[in-house]
Amino acid sequence: MADHLTFFRMKAQAGKRQAVIDQFAKWEREHKGAAKGFLRSIVVASNEDPDELMAGVRFDSTESYNANSDRAEQGAWFGELRALLAADPEWFNGTWRGRRWPSRGSGGGGGVGWKRRRGRRHECRGTNATSSSLEFLQTLLLSLDTLSTRRQ
Repeated sequence: MADHLTFFRMKAQAGKRQAVIDQFAKWEREHKGAAKGFLRSIVVASNEDPDELMAGVRFDSTESYNANSDRAEQGAWFGELRALLAADPEWFNGTWRGRRWPSRGSGGGGGVGWKRRRGRRHECRGTNATSSSLEFLQTLLLSLDTLSTRRQ
């Protein structure tokens, strides 16, 4: 079974950016353990518009992702998130096909810089993260792949 990935772009209501980020931290604390098949997630704020965010979530299968989406607790959490957003998120669902673009340092784009934060948290700064949706998704995929490699 191939991993399932969901990406979503969202815009926080004015003054609610940190509350959106905190909502994702709340999910990690309170819901991660009940999300069978959850592998990892990442949230990135745009350099040009800090109220614009994208997130990527990776599950071990589409079935696990759908089972999590169907949980009442997940629906309640998403309702709280949605109340902080200016509009519904844009969604992209897909199946992990592996890295298919040049790795960082090769001069081929998709470069990602990492900044160590307290504990095991990291901040992703994509060099091309906001230039287009495709490049942004590639940066998120590289970020998820890099985090996976570092934690193994």
